[in-house]
Amino acid sequence: MAYLRRSLKYMAQLILLMAVIILLMKLGGGYASFGEAFKAAFVSQRALLLGIVVVALAASYPAFGFVKRRVNVDLKTKKDEAVEALEKSGYDLESQSGNAMTFRAESLFKRFTLCLFEDRLTLTDNGDGTSTLSGIRKEASKAEWYLNRIEE
Repeated sequence: MAYLRRSLKYMAQLILLMAVIILLMKLGGGYASFGEAFKAAFVSQRALLLGIVVVALAASYPAFGFVKRRVNVDLKTKKDEAVEALEKSGYDLESQSGNAMTFRAESLFKRFTLCLFEDRLTLTDNGDGTSTLSGIRKEASKAEWYLNRIEE
């Protein structure tokens, strides 16, 4: 279900981007009317191809846009340092239960523009001195960098 939700959100974001591009084409004087710009963007052979590309990108985005990374942080002994590291990367602790902690982006702007509210990072203790960080790829990579800087 999360895969489908993420895919639909990304498709909406791509369609919005296309609409902005059409508006810029109209404002730039490329077309005499908005109808011509709309027709060129949505009722032509190119539009069909662009639509196929948008659907393909949206369908595949959750597969390559979200990751699980193993980090060398033992949450039993370095929990406070892990929370501090994720705060440095722009995330606040949202909840914790058992051996997992969930973080959300600090700013509403970042939540909306970057991730369409798919901004949660989850840090789960594996019990072997390592943890698993899961979330959106770009943000997980940044958080991983901060987590790997925790001194032993």
